[in-house]
Amino acid sequence: MTSPSGASAVRRSRSALAGGRARRGQVRAGRDSRLLTGRRRDRLHDALAETAGPRAAFPLTSVEVRHLGGELGRARPGHGSLACLDADYMLFAVGSTPVPELAGPVTAQVEAIKSALAPWAARQMYLNFAETQHPAAPLWTEHAYQRLRRIKAAVDPSDLIRSNHPVPPAR
Repeated sequence: MTSPSGASAVRRSRSALAGGRARRGQVRAGRDSRLLTGRRRDRLHDALAETAGPRAAFPLTSVEVRHLGGELGRARPGHGSLACLDADYMLFAVGSTPVPELAGPVTAQVEAIKSALAPWAARQMYLNFAETQHPAAPLWTEHAYQRLRRIKAAVDPSDLIRSNHPVPPAR
C-alpha cells in the first residue's frame, strides 16, 4: 500500500509528466542488484512475494529475478577478470523517481527487498548490475583485483580512465 505522502508524490509526478513539465534529466531511478544462491528456493520465492508483490510497502517499476547458470557458471581458460558467477539467480530492482519526494520511498523499498533476500545473498556481485558504490571485494577475487590494478598501472598510470567501479593503479 502506498503511503499518503507517496501517493500524492505519485499523482504530482504523473501530472508533471502528462503536462510535459518534466525536464530532461529530471527522472531518476533508485535501483540495485544482488546475486542469490538457490538453496531453499521456496522460501526465497515467499520472501520476494511478500516484499515486492501486491502488498509491497511501495510499488517499484520492476523487480526481476533472473536465472543464471550455463556459461555464466563455468570458468574457462582465458577468462577475463571474473571467471564465472557463483550464484543461481540475480535480483534486479528498480523504481522511478520523477519527483524528489519519491527518492526516499523507492530507495527504502529497494533496500527492503534486498534485506528480505539477504539470507540467499551470494558473496559475489555482478559488476554490470552493481548500480551503487560497493567495495571491491564482492566484485572480484583478490587475485583478479590485484591483476586489474597491475594492468591499470601499465596502461593508465595517471588514473585518467574513470568508471563506476574504479580500480586504482598498483603503486
